[in-house]
Amino acid sequence: MKKLLFFCLTVLASCSQAALAQATIPRPDVCPACVQDTTDGYVSIADTMKHNPICNYELLTAAHLQLVHALKIDRAGIPFFPHAIDVLYKNSGDSRGHVIPFEDLAYSLRTAVGSMNLRRNLARQPQDENIGTKYACEQLCRKLAMQYGSVKVYGGTFGSLSDERGLNKPEFYWTMVVTPGQTLIYWMPTTGQSIGFNSLNDLGIGISYTVLVKKLGFDPQKVIK
Repeated sequence: MKKLLFFCLTVLASCSQAALAQATIPRPDVCPACVQDTTDGYVSIADTMKHNPICNYELLTAAHLQLVHALKIDRAGIPFFPHAIDVLYKNSGDSRGHVIPFEDLAYSLRTAVGSMNLRRNLARQPQDENIGTKYACEQLCRKLAMQYGSVKVYGGTFGSLSDERGLNKPEFYWTMVVTPGQTLIYWMPTTGQSIGFNSLNDLGIGISYTVLVKKLGFDPQKVIK
């Protein structure tokens, strides 16, 4: 039964790849090799040469989070794809870091599978950051979504620490959450720290929107279409 489920999920992942190929549009205004895709519950602008998400976006809602809790889709049973890129991750020594978290998108099987797309939603990330600062940001975004009903979440990667056979390790991850009353932005170096979300503001990683735009070289709220 488990083998059959894995086969079905692999087929669904392949279908997501096919949909991606049909839905992508070039975004040279963001980076020379960037493409945009709007399938599977989120918007992504990804660098196809580095296999890095540059600027992703989701509307995170309390209703979706309640569905995630009700459905309890098993993350361990959903494969990362494409397989050829996943092999590179296994040899890199780093974790597969989500930009838009699986836990935000597991409100349907389709969107849960789409969250595992290594071309448009994940990049190399040290495990201490994966379960530290980045996880803390994700928890904060979910807390605010439950408080306000919905929030806009942007995120991506920036720079390069190393490049192994085309699999770039970014220098920074970033997350921006926009609520009705405030905008919070965190610029996270991939040295990583393991912390709880209540400690985020003590780390000195919060930046202004003006600084974010200057660092990225584009305005996230304008490039997401």
